[in-house]
Amino acid sequence: MMHLLHRGLFVLCLLCGSLFSASGQNCKPAITASGPTKLCAGDKVTLTSSLKGTRYTWARNGTTITNATSDKHEVNQAGRYTVRVDGASGCSTTGTLSDEFVITASAVLADFSVLKNEVCSGDRVSFTSTSSGDGLTYSWDFGGTGTSTSKDPSHTFNLPNGTTSRDYKVKLTVTNSDGCQSSQEKTIKVAEVVADFTVPGGDLCAGSGIKFTDASTGDGKKYEWNFGDNTTSTAASPTHVFKGFTGATKTFNVTLKVTNSAGCVSTKTRQLTVKEGPDADLMDIDAGFNTPFVRCTTNPNDINY
Repeated sequence: MMHLLHRGLFVLCLLCGSLFSASGQNCKPAITASGPTKLCAGDKVTLTSSLKGTRYTWARNGTTITNATSDKHEVNQAGRYTVRVDGASGCSTTGTLSDEFVITASAVLADFSVLKNEVCSGDRVSFTSTSSGDGLTYSWDFGGTGTSTSKDPSHTFNLPNGTTSRDYKVKLTVTNSDGCQSSQEKTIKVAEVVADFTVPGGDLCAGSGIKFTDASTGDGKKYEWNFGDNTTSTAASPTHVFKGFTGATKTFNVTLKVTNSAGCVSTKTRQLTVKEGPDADLMDIDAGFNTPFVRCTTNPNDINY
């Protein structure tokens, strides 16, 4: 019967005796272990009765182990083990004989914390080990981008060119003073956002709607537009009308700020020259048509309608 090894420090007392006394030679049922006397999590050890008989009864902490009826019994759980041997040749069955030795269950558990599991490309990320065990040594693997043997290291993740996001599996392996190991793995998402936008070619006219088209890269974006005329927008691809200025042309610095779900920020600014368009009355005349009136002029004689 298999027994799971619980974490912690345990004493494994192997009472190597039958529940009867013995006469004759070699009647003491000493128990021997096939492996180390300190067990790591997942380790197994086989206990063997040196006294041979016709029937074997194994118990752990005083409770009989079901189906453990041979001279050998495999365990991976700490405890006090006894074996009773019946039908041993040349042995009597009065009194009690016992023998004892100790096996220690050596516990170690790897774990770590990180402030954010989604970060920006180029960010330096700090990791904190919360592992338990005695005499620990540490081995970190940052998803193939570097290693460390520090307890609480930091690491910078840089995305390859042309990549906007990637998942990196960060693995911590700890080893205790008995050589027992434990590992923990967590995923860190590294993301990047690059702001960009396009505007129509040709003349940009005041009083006429100008379409700004988002061309940014990255996932989960939020937008903040500033058109340089004290107006803003949070649309992905807004349409904006420049108006209220005098002179033939005016220059506006249009800025797009993009933020992704990891908090990464990128900005793009373009300088646009907008020409004075027809006066408001002329634009109202054109308002009922499907094709926008986009010719820019300050000379009414240039307008044919």
